[in-house]
Formats: sequence, C-alpha cells, structure tokens
Amino acid sequence: MITYIISHKGVDNHRNRNLLYVLEWLEKIDKISNVIVVEQDTESRINLSRSYRYKMTHIFLENNKDFFNKSWAYNVGFKNDDTDNEWIGFGDNDVIMRPEIFNSNISEGVKSSDTFSPYKSVNDLNDKDTINLIENNIFPIGEKRKAGSPFCGGIFFIKKKLFYECGGWNEGFINWGAEDDEFSNRIVKMNKLHFGDESIHLFHERSVNSTHNNKYYSNNIKEYHKSIHGGYDFNWELMGDILKYK
Repeated sequence: MITYIISHKGVDNHRNRNLLYVLEWLEKIDKISNVIVVEQDTESRINLSRSYRYKMTHIFLENNKDFFNKSWAYNVGFKNDDTDNEWIGFGDNDVIMRPEIFNSNISEGVKSSDTFSPYKSVNDLNDKDTINLIENNIFPIGEKRKAGSPFCGGIFFIKKKLFYECGGWNEGFINWGAEDDEFSNRIVKMNKLHFGDESIHLFHERSVNSTHNNKYYSNNIKEYHKSIHGGYDFNWELMGDILKYK
C-alpha cells in the first residue's frame, strides 16, 4: 500500500477548493491507504475534519516567512508517516488524472519499478472547466503544456527505503522552481518507470512573481547546480523539522 503526501498553502480560495477535490479524487485510488496533508502558513485555512476512505492526517506547520518551502513540507510528511507502507507518493494539491488510468499505472508501477511517474504531459484547465469537473465529474481536455513535467514534478512515487537513502527532498529550495528537477536528477539511475499518459492541472490564480520572476528563483538555480555537481549533503536529524520557520 501507499502513503500519499500533499503540501499545501491556501493563499486563495482556488487552492483550497482544489485540495478538497483532490482529497475526494484520492478516495477512488485503490492502493492509497494513508494521506498526509502538510499545510504551512501563518494560520490554518482549511477544514479536513470529514471522514475519508483512507487514513487522513492534517499537519499544520507555522511559517511566518514570506515564502513557501514544498520540500520541507514533504519531508515533514515523510517523517510523520507511521504506517508500514512500502511506497510513498508525493502529489501537488491541484494535479489529478483519470482514476482508471491512475489506478492502472500505480498497479504496474509498484510491480515493475523502484520509482515511477504516472504521466508525462500536463493539461491546464481554465476556471470554468475546473468547476465543471468538480461539480459534474466531466473531464475536459484542457490546454496541453508545451513543456513536459519533470519526472518528480506534480505526482511521483518511490519506495520509502530508497527515498530515505537518497536524502529526501532538498530543503534549500524556496517558493517555485527547480526542486523537482533536482530530485529527478538524484534518482536518475534508479529502476524508473515513466508512463506516457496525461495529467490534469486544476485552475488557480498565479501572480506574475510566482514562477520565474519570484525573488528566490535565482538562488534555486544555484542550489540546483550545486546539487548536480555533487554538492547535496543531507542529515535526516535536521530535515523535516516542524519548527523550522516558527
């Protein structure tokens, strides 16, 4: 079985709406038995008190900084997984697939690999199509991105033992950019399986400074190049510290 970790910051109503839909969608995924939502913010902005088919854990991390650290949240989730599940998955709070394809790819992935990505391309939905999907379960086509997703981008799965041994997520990345490329590079020699299917990215507002223009992006690129040249050192005793930014 699989533990699935989602990192979240509810900076707007779209992102909170998308997370709630993703959690409902995960109820259709057979091998996921444990879901951990790691929220980081100045205060919690979501209510996850309803019951789900799987075990649900909501971890709130107080972060009074002006940034978001997805890698930190993922490592916190990993260190707080109390199951004996062999596999762990990491998923964005706004990325899904058709359940029947996702289930099929997971079944094949856990049999045939040590780590796998369930898709290669991403289709971006507008707000109208996102609402139609959430309210009516109608899967639209969306607009296909010109650039594909990195192996570890959006959603990917890895055996927990290997995740621990390779050093988890690099917490040196702040806000958007390059953390999934860096992780993809570190596991390049593992027994990988990359499915050729499509994912769906639910709509949310995005400011002009949230991607390549964010003020931390240049430092992220430096961290990436440092890592690919053998400069990533890790210490699990210091990683995934819930008090990191408090």
